[in-house]
Amino acid sequence: MQQRVLLLGLEQATTAALETALPSGAFEVCVLSSLEPAEVRAAIEQFRPSVICAPANSPESRRALQAAGARTPFIAVSAKPNPKEWLEALQGGASDYFGPPFDQQQVRWVLQSATNGSGMPTILSLTA
Repeated sequence: MQQRVLLLGLEQATTAALETALPSGAFEVCVLSSLEPAEVRAAIEQFRPSVICAPANSPESRRALQAAGARTPFIAVSAKPNPKEWLEALQGGASDYFGPPFDQQQVRWVLQSATNGSGMPTILSLTA
């Protein structure tokens, strides 16, 4: 069974790099650039993602997920990873954090560990 990944509000270059790194056949991807809560809610209800990848430094994406009532593991993705942002993302409820260059094995492990609970926190805490 394919894992469903919602790429939410990521820059186009980051989205393209991440999609390229996803192992073919193992993941079904939905890309949503909008952070409008109604659109995020609709995408979650229709697509039913296993995991959501959204910008690490975006309070807007966290607010959109909160407004949508998301209860899906969230992975913070950064275009330029740094330790401070990593810590803030995890403190903000992210299950994990990563950025380019995206390695296929790393992407598979991070996405699978977020959905099976073997990664960092298992469920996005949207109250933080």
